[in-house]
Amino acid sequence: MNERRPLLLLTRPIDDSRSLARRARSRGFATLASPLLAIVPLPAPEPWTEAQALLLTSARSAALARAAWGAWALRLPAFAVGPATARAARRAGFTLAGVGRRDATQALGLAAQAGVRRLLHAGGVDRAPVQGPPELQLVHRALYEARPRPLSARARRALAEGRVAAVVLMSPRTARLFRAEVERAGLDLVRLRLVAISEATAAAAGAGWRDVAVAARPDAAAVLESAWTLWQGVDRHG
Repeated sequence: MNERRPLLLLTRPIDDSRSLARRARSRGFATLASPLLAIVPLPAPEPWTEAQALLLTSARSAALARAAWGAWALRLPAFAVGPATARAARRAGFTLAGVGRRDATQALGLAAQAGVRRLLHAGGVDRAPVQGPPELQLVHRALYEARPRPLSARARRALAEGRVAAVVLMSPRTARLFRAEVERAGLDLVRLRLVAISEATAAAAGAGWRDVAVAARPDAAAVLESAWTLWQGVDRHG
């Protein structure tokens, strides 16, 4: 752990990892990407034409919803989960009616407060359960599939040699996949440090790690801040 630039292992899909790597390098990190999910767009499903608004839970879903449904989707007000999704929705041409900065449950609450009763969720095949107000009807349409990928040989070597300052985990599913990959490779959990975007992500990774830091907010800036704080503690105390 004596590298001048601490090394972060990024596990997001490749486009997301590239974006996160740029931000991480500006904070003084070196990065190594080993995506544990590959994003595969699906044929455009039929929209739910009774919907009064859209729920967008990722930047990817915003772009794919516009590509799938065009002007029909753009006419609907959109509720986004997180600031990154909100920015992507605006770039795609959606009119934002609300942003759930914590999670999808908050976004659904905002939709219900705005009088929405029928909401179309544009997302992936695999999604976390979302609990909304009882008066709100939520229909899901899958626009993409996130398919598991193994850890790269380069990532396994870096982990085995102790060169990774921390592993960045940005979703519960990725956390579960990472743990399975570590166990399959026979790596020692107690030597590895994690930075999770949320408590749910940290819980999905399970117990036994050397350190697990949880971001103060569910966004990339807070994740990198937690990674830096964790590294400073390691650098000072070894």
